[in-house]
Amino acid sequence: GPVGCPAVFSLSKMDYEYEERVSVKLDPKRTIVYECKPWPYGDHCRSNSANIRNPVAEFGKMGWSLVGQCFGSMAHTAAPTPAPTSAPSKGPSDVPSQSPSKTPSGVPSDVP
Repeated sequence: GPVGCPAVFSLSKMDYEYEERVSVKLDPKRTIVYECKPWPYGDHCRSNSANIRNPVAEFGKMGWSLVGQCFGSMAHTAAPTPAPTSAPSKGPSDVPSQSPSKTPSGVPSDVP
């Protein structure tokens, strides 16, 4: 079943522990969980650079692993959570592809 959400990631927190989990709210309906990687990669979770320390930043995956989506808090809820939506999000994601293509498109752009 869905996982309850751990504490929300805070950019001001500089002492995340190995394997500590945080949640990041992508939009009002979607919250995702990241886990600080074990040593030595987990040291990036405490990086002085916000671009590395933040799990959803450009280099966040150096120290954080994506766990999945979560619902509510870690405490048990009285009622079950609703089923996930079958409709995709309306806009593109702001997160770059985890698997960029190895080769260029081969078709030149019309725009300089």
